[in-house]
Amino acid sequence: MEVQILMMLNRMHHKNIVQLLYKFSQSYPDQKVCCEFDTHFKLICTALVFEFFPMNLYEVRERYGPLSILDIKLYIWQLFRGQAHLEKNNVCHRDIKPQNLLVDHKSGMLKITDFGSSKIIHDKATTSHHYHVTRYYRAPELILGSIRYRCEIDRWSCGCVFGELLKNHVLFPGQTTNQQLRLVINILGYPSPRDIAAMRVTSEVLQSDDFRDDLIKRADHNALNLLAQVLVYNPVNRLSGPRFLENSYFSELFDPHTKRNGQRIKVLSKKDFECAVAGDEVLSESITTDTSEMQVLHIIP
Repeated sequence: MEVQILMMLNRMHHKNIVQLLYKFSQSYPDQKVCCEFDTHFKLICTALVFEFFPMNLYEVRERYGPLSILDIKLYIWQLFRGQAHLEKNNVCHRDIKPQNLLVDHKSGMLKITDFGSSKIIHDKATTSHHYHVTRYYRAPELILGSIRYRCEIDRWSCGCVFGELLKNHVLFPGQTTNQQLRLVINILGYPSPRDIAAMRVTSEVLQSDDFRDDLIKRADHNALNLLAQVLVYNPVNRLSGPRFLENSYFSELFDPHTKRNGQRIKVLSKKDFECAVAGDEVLSESITTDTSEMQVLHIIP
């Protein structure tokens, strides 16, 4: 499924989605893989070659310490733009986290990568296993065992990354599933009965409290207000897409007088903003390498 999704995304050339350049497959006809019920399958190894990026967002945060507010805005805007593109095409990534966000810190470019857990989810009737997404970034409906979720779980993960950059530490660092849920409840309060129904789970609930911002000390009011609209229990109410991207919090990214490391921001333009708030109906400038004719090599010894 990963390769099919990558090849579909390749054709759209979205600048915040990693591009698959080559696919190598090698067959081993003399070697078999033993599975359940004594069924044997021919062993085939596949290697995927992607465009090069020097670091991921986790490595950037670890190496450079707390990111500047401008860098946080730059990376988060691109992350939510990429996620909105995936959701529009019914692609549920199911493992958005800093380690899966490729970054060129010099230019400020960010791309979503690692689609090994991704799935096409078209409607609410689709059932999927709930044990997906790295725990720190797992939406509450997954923690509570929902199997009828949609791409809104990725919105939650993006919000967790946003909070992590603001806090310079994992926002919900639960060591177990139960502790993870407790940390979420500590900030959001208990989900209401309506929230529980929207998450398609069953659980006893108490009255919900207000969003607590005291765990993120360095963020300003505008950042916290935006984050509070993403990290909500009701999946469909999680702010994303054009409504998130056009928020005034990000306005300085598109101000021609804004300087990042003494230079204008070159990875974003007014055209990017216009395309993004229009839902990327007309995709931004594609990468130089034309991957629509991606080479697929099958090597048989």
